[in-house]
Amino acid sequence: GYDCDSLALEPVSKFCKYFLPFFSKHPEAVIEIRTKSTQVRTLLEHTPLENCIIAMSFTAHDEAKRWEHKVPSIAKRLDALQKLQQAGWPIAIRFEPLIFGPDMLERYLSLFEQIFGVLDSSAIHSVSTGEFRMPVEYMKNIIKLYPDEALFARPMHTKNGVMSMLAKDSCPHEAIEELLFGFISTEQYYRCA
Repeated sequence: GYDCDSLALEPVSKFCKYFLPFFSKHPEAVIEIRTKSTQVRTLLEHTPLENCIIAMSFTAHDEAKRWEHKVPSIAKRLDALQKLQQAGWPIAIRFEPLIFGPDMLERYLSLFEQIFGVLDSSAIHSVSTGEFRMPVEYMKNIIKLYPDEALFARPMHTKNGVMSMLAKDSCPHEAIEELLFGFISTEQYYRCA
């Protein structure tokens, strides 16, 4: 979801109440609910489903403060994830988008320590990282809406209809991955491209 968060409006939309019965009846189907929301009450009131993965997205503290307006704090999101994990829901962590900059390794190490100090890392379904990326046409519309946004003024790379904000080389991403492997197994990890 570039423009939605399925759980953010759960008290109004009743999205979970709609899809949970379907996935209960179809265990061969898998859904990942990617969110930054703490609206997990409906999930906690339902029997956990192995085929319904709740994936929470995180960025480092400085980036979260600067660009994630009206998003629950990292601590509140962790509290919601911990409740889901303790209730038996499969949870996943998404470190996206990675926004490269000064002191990036220190900022992400701090975030990893906070997250994996709260959650049982061995019970996490999966963990991923990915650079900032967006379909070209969607990005053009976003830039029209927010022409003064400093984030969009950074150098971009276009490939196969997707704009990406890449580092000059892959070393920062690989260094982040090495830090991450101090907390999770390589089998739990994948890189989004």
